[in-house]
Amino acid sequence: MSIGRLSAGEFPEGIEMIPCTFADGKALLQLYLVKSERMALIDTGVADTPQNYIFPYLHERGWTAKDVSMVVNTHGHHDHFGGNGQFYQANPQAEIAVHRNDLEWVENPQRHFNEMYHSYLIRANGIPMISMKIR
Repeated sequence: MSIGRLSAGEFPEGIEMIPCTFADGKALLQLYLVKSERMALIDTGVADTPQNYIFPYLHERGWTAKDVSMVVNTHGHHDHFGGNGQFYQANPQAEIAVHRNDLEWVENPQRHFNEMYHSYLIRANGIPMISMKIR
């Protein structure tokens, strides 16, 4: 699968791209496995990405979530950390790393939603702040 400028086979040895999408296939996600002495997953995508993409990708190669010892969230946006909960359920032993400036959003997705998307709506459309809950 070709995503962006690189295809899945064009990465250095030890790095694999997990091809996946979200928003009904309209948006691309770029997740990576870094394999060395320990295996690391770079980003977990949105809430259903582990079940729909990561776990099948691992299974096809003879691995499970328990073979991944670390998850690195590149930044605090829902399409990068949204699958953390599902991944953690499959492997509670995996370390999850995120920059300290993004930690509050990763730990509290409701806060992320409120601060990021409400502020966008207000700036873009003048819509007043309302209380919304995500499920």
